[in-house]
Amino acid sequence: MNTFKKMGLVILAIVIAAQPVAVFADNIGYVDLQKVFLSYSETQNAKENFEKKQGELKKEFEKRQQKIEKAKKKGKSQKDIQKLIEKMEKELEPKQKELVELNNKLMGTIRKDILKSAKSIAKQYGVDVVLDSQVVLDGGFDLTDFVIEKLNK
Repeated sequence: MNTFKKMGLVILAIVIAAQPVAVFADNIGYVDLQKVFLSYSETQNAKENFEKKQGELKKEFEKRQQKIEKAKKKGKSQKDIQKLIEKMEKELEPKQKELVELNNKLMGTIRKDILKSAKSIAKQYGVDVVLDSQVVLDGGFDLTDFVIEKLNK
């Protein structure tokens, strides 16, 4: 009889513990982050800005590559060519780092904007939890289009 009471209490505890999950399930939203990222107008601006800087670096690299090719045609020694290559790498390294930093800055700003808009939309619609749509199997409230609309205003 004592075991039966304990079993009943355990079942009651499980039922009570499961209740909050069911109550809060309606307050879960999700956002298709990839769609938001691709639909956000600033993403295109950032891409263009990055590609412009990347193109400048590529031109600089090609220009220096031509100098190396000319040195090879003139019959420079392998040691001289290696020095030229090392010099080129050393001179281009800061520009490569700058390009990486630019990309990180642009992507960080976009992520921050998306997060801010998602939080704002979630609050507006009374959603307590927002997930990436890739982790949602079923249910929830799709906030994607609302987030995109807010971002592009």
